[in-house]
Amino acid sequence: MGGIRWALRGVIVVALAATVLVVFPGCEEAGTTDDGGDNGDDPGTVTLEDGDSWRMVGLGIDEDNSWFYGLDSTIDGSDIDYEYIASSDQDPPVGETDTAGFSVNAEHVLTIIHPESDSVGRLNETGTTFMVRSYDLMDDYGELVVGARNGTNLSNATFSGDYWAAFVWADEDLEQHVYFTGTYDAVVDGVGSGTTANVDCDIADAETMWGDSEFTYNVATNGNYSVPDGEDVIGIVREDGELVVAVETDDTGDNEEKRLYFAVRKSSGATGDLLVGTWDICTSCAGSSKSWYEGAGEMTLAADGTGTYTDSDEQEYPVELTLSDDGTLTFEYDNDGFLLDGAITPSGDTVVLVHTEEHLDNENYCIAVAIKEP
Repeated sequence: MGGIRWALRGVIVVALAATVLVVFPGCEEAGTTDDGGDNGDDPGTVTLEDGDSWRMVGLGIDEDNSWFYGLDSTIDGSDIDYEYIASSDQDPPVGETDTAGFSVNAEHVLTIIHPESDSVGRLNETGTTFMVRSYDLMDDYGELVVGARNGTNLSNATFSGDYWAAFVWADEDLEQHVYFTGTYDAVVDGVGSGTTANVDCDIADAETMWGDSEFTYNVATNGNYSVPDGEDVIGIVREDGELVVAVETDDTGDNEEKRLYFAVRKSSGATGDLLVGTWDICTSCAGSSKSWYEGAGEMTLAADGTGTYTDSDEQEYPVELTLSDDGTLTFEYDNDGFLLDGAITPSGDTVVLVHTEEHLDNENYCIAVAIKEP
């Protein structure tokens, strides 16, 4: 069983190991704002524009399994027409298509509307990136999906420089883990090659794969990312080159081994001004098949990296981010000593966070994507 929740998939009811919930404002009609849709400079004008195309990568999870997938989509008025272009499972198969509705309100809250169940998240301030997760955090299913808008006149040079990368790796050979996470650094030459180093992961297989290794890539004119040597990697480079998301699946569809990648271009002289604001966070955590959750939170940060995190009971916990000059960071919030590594895009709109070691109490791993509110 697999697939994105708004693609007509059934699931089995389970109890989540933990949940974190933030209350989002209500959604207005797609493409409108509080001022009735005026195309001024206020933040509410950002939406999914008719005719634009998007590539998405994501994961789904329930008590029995996890599955990773990639989607290509086109915005048609207030609908999203999408097609599976990668799937770690046979259900749904590559090539399956469907349509979902959407709405974006004045606070850039994005809701994917489907008869079975909605997904909700946030669109970034430039309308080039979004994240969504299941609307109902207490049901039987979890998801984390990140989309980037296709650009124009892009090339291999769009993906160049120094990057911090987080990964999610699911492997049935490691029977105790639905998936695990880690990070590495990548240096990309802008002409189709790169190297990786500095793997941080407590599973030895990751060090073998990404420690001091080389890779090749291709970026199409619309930003679509692929690997030319036959690996089953499908992704997208954001038009500014600051964010890359990709999924790797086995083309046999056996769901045994799959990976997600989230790469953030490092900054030069990053300052605390990038952190200032309120952030939506979508999170997926898993270890064994009986210990997983998806969550959402909201944090407000000052320039020194201090702030608060709001949980499902509307309890506030102090948080502290330590930001390095290159845009990488560590993130800690004071409710269970959870420490994550991460990176912020040079423009300061998106953060990726990952827990690289198995949590001592929950025995799971976490990946999170945060987008700043307008």
